[in-house]
Amino acid sequence: DQLRVLPPRLPAATMSGAVTSAKLAATLDDIIRGRIRILFVSPERLTSASFRRLFRPIWNTDRREHERKFPPVSLLCVDEAHCLSQWAHNFRPSYLRLKSMVNMIQPESVLAITATAGPKVVTDICRTLNIDKNTSEEADNGVRVMKCNRDNIDVRCLLLTSQTERLKK
Repeated sequence: DQLRVLPPRLPAATMSGAVTSAKLAATLDDIIRGRIRILFVSPERLTSASFRRLFRPIWNTDRREHERKFPPVSLLCVDEAHCLSQWAHNFRPSYLRLKSMVNMIQPESVLAITATAGPKVVTDICRTLNIDKNTSEEADNGVRVMKCNRDNIDVRCLLLTSQTERLKK
């Protein structure tokens, strides 16, 4: 869904489990050549051994210095960041490995997004992703708490007394 709503002038790709091996190879080539500006990747894919190899430096022929296979990453965005704290140990263990990927990729900025983070979860997210917990509005970095008004979400409580009513709803 996020990929489809991007403007056409912003080249983007996704690397999900549903991608064919041919599409994956083409996307990797586009990343290396700098043709992809935004890449949507699940934590499971991002922390996989094959994806980690992409971000390891490669040595040039004289072995005195190394260079990256890919252009620098400006922003690494972690969606559903509460999983770093709440579900990572059991349900989504790949979230626990994101810290090592942040250290390897060395993005200019890290953005962690969630709609369900209390103070303890915010602390866990900041610690895991090396984000300053500064909440000053003047600071360039830190934690920003935004109001979440979701007009598109409607919660109702219904008393359904029969199986027929339940099936209709």
